[in-house]
Amino acid sequence: MTVIVIGLFLCSKRYITKVINTNVSKEIQLLCWNLVDQLVKENNIVIDYMQIMELKFDNEEGHFKIIHRQEEPYYRKEYEMKITET
Repeated sequence: MTVIVIGLFLCSKRYITKVINTNVSKEIQLLCWNLVDQLVKENNIVIDYMQIMELKFDNEEGHFKIIHRQEEPYYRKEYEMKITET
């Protein structure tokens, strides 16, 4: 199983580290930002400037999991997907 932790930074603009930009596909990055946008739209919650996305890839089982969390105020939600080849 491969685990990658992403820190997404929200200020007046969006920021991502160079390492994440290099090692995580643009599709996964976009999915993570969409989850943050969804959190903003659907919940009455204060959004922390740092959103943490823990990515877990299990190639043997064909599963992909995103654990989206923030520290203040506390928030955590898990998303699990089946990996399919196209």
